[in-house]
Amino acid sequence: MTTQNSILSLPNELIAEITVASQNGDDEKTKSELILSSICRRFRDAVISAPELWTKVEMEATSERSVNLSQLYLERSAAREVWITLRAFGVGDVRKTSGLLQLTPHLTRISRLTVASDYFLDLEGILDIFSNVAVPSLRHFEVVKEGPGFPDSSYRIPEDLFSVGAPRLSSLSLSYCSTGAPGQWMNSITHIDLKNAASLTNGCREIFTDITSQLPLLTDLNLDMSRFETMEGTGISSRCLTHIRLDHCGDDTRALLDILSCFDTPALSDLTLYECHGDQISVLFNSDSTQFKSSFSALASLSCVQKEPEPETTQCKDNEDVYPHYQTIASPPIHLFPRLSSWSLINQCFTARMLTETLGRNSRPWPLLQTVTVWPLGPDIDAVYDILREVVQWKRESQEAVPKLRLSQSLFLREYWVENGVDVELVEAFT
Repeated sequence: MTTQNSILSLPNELIAEITVASQNGDDEKTKSELILSSICRRFRDAVISAPELWTKVEMEATSERSVNLSQLYLERSAAREVWITLRAFGVGDVRKTSGLLQLTPHLTRISRLTVASDYFLDLEGILDIFSNVAVPSLRHFEVVKEGPGFPDSSYRIPEDLFSVGAPRLSSLSLSYCSTGAPGQWMNSITHIDLKNAASLTNGCREIFTDITSQLPLLTDLNLDMSRFETMEGTGISSRCLTHIRLDHCGDDTRALLDILSCFDTPALSDLTLYECHGDQISVLFNSDSTQFKSSFSALASLSCVQKEPEPETTQCKDNEDVYPHYQTIASPPIHLFPRLSSWSLINQCFTARMLTETLGRNSRPWPLLQTVTVWPLGPDIDAVYDILREVVQWKRESQEAVPKLRLSQSLFLREYWVENGVDVELVEAFT
């Protein structure tokens, strides 16, 4: 094979690497396919003849330069499915940007569509071309309004969006906007992410009811709880939901209990709670059937996460004067989560106490628990390490199974684990 032919025939592995490198670029100056196509004629011919490299189209809708570059990508991607990102930021009238019309012949091959704009810019100018059309290849749709937003002023997506059909659409992500009236294109949604005051048809207060009635096939739900003042009289009932992530679970000690009591999701296997607190976990774990009426009989994984704790949060530790509502956990919450096999505590206050009370010498066995993930707050590392050692020793003395430990680096590097043959795994990041 000649040098020219070897260049012109790019291997699939190289195409994949170039594509990943390009996706990490911020603009056309750092996109690998553009850089390679400008090196020499042979590289240019080889890169242009690989349509896989041109399937990620990013257009700033108010920039003629960006519009022209997008047209180049659309041409070179040939008949491949494409990812389209449309942005409208700063000044400019989107309606006067004729470049958007160039997307019309390619609507049938869009597999992923992201639309983003300043909060104060109108999105209709971008979304007009998706009204009264069919998008048969579309799988993921995302709308992001950036900037300050309020629930009563969130943007409403046009009711005739994708009205001719979006049969393969399964994933929807919204920020500071709602879908207005329900559309047929929502019937096939299995994954939904609602954040920053996003909602479906009737605003935040009716979001639970809307999810139940409008998304019959939903399996994965990411929901921002920060706009919910009360959940009284609301609830989500679903026999399909298997994965739920709730963000901003409130500050009241009963907030977590009240939120989870709204869910009737017997198939749920994975639950992640972001921005919850140790005292809320203790209230939840101590609740009985009169307080906690939801069904989580299939739940296998529970993660309790503080993403970026405030400095004062790291000082609470066991100070009952500051946090007087922590309740000693009487026993593992087997009655709430009978099939739980994985439990994660990330940046949680009271981690040492919770581990002692659920896994320690005086606790009841947690029969199905196989994996415990622990990422303690800085001031608590030594206390958590001591408790985990005690748990391992006690389990072995009692001839009980020692759960696998997934640990932050500060805990993982302790020599005790290697010396005593403990099954440990390093957790390098938790997002």
